[in-house]
Amino acid sequence: MQGQPVIHTLIIVYETTEYLQQFLATALKHHSHDIGLLFQTNNKGKTAFECALNKFGNDATFGAIEQCIPLDGAGQLPILHRVVEHAPHQYSNEFGKRYPSAMFVRDNNGRVLYQTDLASGSRTYDQDSMFFLRMSDEQVREIDPGTNLHPFMIAASGETSDLSAVYYLLRRNPSLVGM
Repeated sequence: MQGQPVIHTLIIVYETTEYLQQFLATALKHHSHDIGLLFQTNNKGKTAFECALNKFGNDATFGAIEQCIPLDGAGQLPILHRVVEHAPHQYSNEFGKRYPSAMFVRDNNGRVLYQTDLASGSRTYDQDSMFFLRMSDEQVREIDPGTNLHPFMIAASGETSDLSAVYYLLRRNPSLVGM
């Protein structure tokens, strides 16, 4: 399949998840922080994960992933970080149920999950106020190691600034303005 990433071609060409699983196992050795290129997009903007779900279904796709990425334990990968960055939001819960300890793993930027989630720009105060309300005082003050910014600054930056989130976060800790 010309112009497609290799992982997408494997999904299109083969009828079982066997080759996807073999590719993931190998790719994880070289691209572990990118979770084996599982969230690499094709020329239509679809991730390999989405394409596998469409072709093989939920159980077979997650079965192949779980064979390559241990559910929990030593060497835990920041899979949830990549999910909040690249996968459609509806799959966060599926991955969270399978990889709960990944919530406490830091990614290659040194971020914990809530920092990656905030930096992804997918959380807004109007659409998900509970994300911001659940932040601890320490999280409101903590500087994101990937951007060197406080959460209110991350909410203010990017293509669309979330003024409601900025206002809420600064109300929680107004002393951050003087820093």
